[in-house]
Amino acid sequence: MQQLARRALLGGAVTLGLVLGGSTAAAGDGAISEGEMIANSCLACHGPGGQGAESMPPLAGWDEEALVEVMKEFREGRGDPTVMDRHATGYTDEQLRAAAAYIAEMDQ
Repeated sequence: MQQLARRALLGGAVTLGLVLGGSTAAAGDGAISEGEMIANSCLACHGPGGQGAESMPPLAGWDEEALVEVMKEFREGRGDPTVMDRHATGYTDEQLRAAAAYIAEMDQ
């Protein structure tokens, strides 16, 4: 039982280290930026290429600064009450800026 708990703790620490440990993570032959990793979680709801999906608004075409400000509002509970306040809560200013920079480069 103690060995199982140690393995679970080690596995959690490794996962946390991979998530928080740097600005890039290996992905096949290349590397993706932290901004791309975070933005990909946004695109799961907001659609491929940030084009919007069903009731989700598009992200493509947003200005980087405007997106950062909106995400900070959500994080601080000042945005429209959707699920976004819960999504934004876990990100630092730097992570929001990295994701916004990646999203701002998407084609409309």
